[in-house]
Amino acid sequence: MVGNQQTNKGTEPMNHSVLKISKMTGKLSGFHAISTNTLTNDFCKKMYSSGKENLICTKCYSMEMLQGLRKNCAPAWQHNSDILSGGIIPAHMLPNILDAFFRFSAHGELINETHLENLNRIAEYNPHCTFALWTKRKDIVQKYYRHNRKPENMILIYSNPTINRVMDNVPEFFDRTFNNVEKHFKGIEQNCTGQKCRDCLLCYTKGNGVTQIVEAVK
Repeated sequence: MVGNQQTNKGTEPMNHSVLKISKMTGKLSGFHAISTNTLTNDFCKKMYSSGKENLICTKCYSMEMLQGLRKNCAPAWQHNSDILSGGIIPAHMLPNILDAFFRFSAHGELINETHLENLNRIAEYNPHCTFALWTKRKDIVQKYYRHNRKPENMILIYSNPTINRVMDNVPEFFDRTFNNVEKHFKGIEQNCTGQKCRDCLLCYTKGNGVTQIVEAVK
C-alpha cells in the first residue's frame, strides 16, 4: 500500500455488483473505493514483515488498521479479494460507478493478473469515471499491459516502496510515481501535503505534466 493514510467508514453494495464498495472518510472523504484484504495478500505480508526500515510497507497503515480499529472490514475485503482474483467477473455483475473519480485499492494490493483484468473491465464499463490505481506490483502491470489495452480513463501510479528515494523515471505503462520521504527530506518539494484528495485531484488528473507525487511519511 501507499504511505498516505485513509480511513474507511465501512462497505456498501453498489447497484448489482458482486463487489463491496467502500465509502471513504478522512483524507479520502467524498471518494468511493474497491479494496481488498491486506492481511491475506502474500506480497503485502512479505513486505510488511521484511524488517527493512527503508520500506514504506513496514509502516503499513492498512495492516495495522485491519488488525485493530477496522478489523470489521476484513470479511468484506476478503470477499473482494476472492472475487477479483478468482475469475473474470461477468459484464452484468460489474459495478455501475456514479462518481467522476474512483479509487482502486485504497487497502490491499494487486493479487494476480486476473485481479488487474477485472479492474480494467470495471474502468472500461464506466468510461465517464476516472479510476486511479496505486500499486507496487510493477511485474503484474507490465506483464498484463504488454498484451492488453490500458483504458483511457485508468491512471496507474507506481507506489515506490523505498523511502527517501524519489524516482525520476516512470515505469512502463504507469502515469506517475508516488514517493514517500521523511518530513525534513531535502531537495524534493512535497506536493502531497495533507489536503483532502477531492480538493487537489493531482493524482486523478491526466495531462497535468506531474509525474512525481511526493509525501512525507506519517
